[in-house]
Amino acid sequence: MPILTATTSSNRLSTGTVEAITATALATWGQSTLSHATPRVPTQDSDILYVVKSCKRFLRRAQQLNQAWGNKVQNVIFSTDDFLQGIPAKLQRVLPFRDPEAVAFAHSSSIPYNHAISCGVTLLNLARIIKEQAYSGVRWMMITDDDTFVIRDNVPKYLDTLNSSQPHYVVLSNEEPLDFYPRSRSNGKLMTIGATAPGILYSRGLLEKLRRDSGVLFTRAAVFKLCRTARMGDDVALGLLARVTYNMPIVARPDLRGYHWAKEKTPTDKMPLTIHTEQQFSPGHISIMKELATKHYPAGK
Repeated sequence: MPILTATTSSNRLSTGTVEAITATALATWGQSTLSHATPRVPTQDSDILYVVKSCKRFLRRAQQLNQAWGNKVQNVIFSTDDFLQGIPAKLQRVLPFRDPEAVAFAHSSSIPYNHAISCGVTLLNLARIIKEQAYSGVRWMMITDDDTFVIRDNVPKYLDTLNSSQPHYVVLSNEEPLDFYPRSRSNGKLMTIGATAPGILYSRGLLEKLRRDSGVLFTRAAVFKLCRTARMGDDVALGLLARVTYNMPIVARPDLRGYHWAKEKTPTDKMPLTIHTEQQFSPGHISIMKELATKHYPAGK
């Protein structure tokens, strides 16, 4: 069909020209929309919820941690079996876990009594945090022990390399075989898990999955079973929760964990996100941690 051209005015465009311009504009708009629809937004401190595993037995450690970095972040929750004096009540999730059923579970477990109690408290408090959607408004949740120092400037820079809307489970430790778990093999390969004491990261995508399944995953019976299976307390139980429940690939980043006893042990090409002190925060540890905290995680690594 021939192209119809208007002749009543020299300023008018032909039908064919209009169609061509429109098509070009739509194509350009489409490309622009696709490239800018989901811009990468830098991770801020306010995008991260820190959950500290603690207990009344280690009150001093929790207080020292709060002074070292806990009171400097925007979102932090202390998971504990009793009220921690000196830490604002609104920042605590207290679960006594001393009822007869809990005590019977702890005594019947193959792990030490204190580890069993700690496992139950951690998982049931995690259930509260997820069901209450205490993570609302954040993109990541980091769980650490109460003797772990978090280098706050480095954490967001690493998280910028990941998509929080996807389910991610990252541990700042080496992988460990799950040879003790009856369903530990997937396609003939032995599953692995990482201990969570130096730090574990849950993306919002994974938290949403846990929230949808919380009615099944976080019943007392399910928590008791998971703690008994873990054998090593909440460190392994938290990993099992994500690794076995969803058969998720583990992202183990021991290179992002610092070492408190010697600066030369800490990697220099990838700055650590946390330092697991494995004891109290001594002045010597704080000095090394502050020096390490002046170094920043290189973006994109």
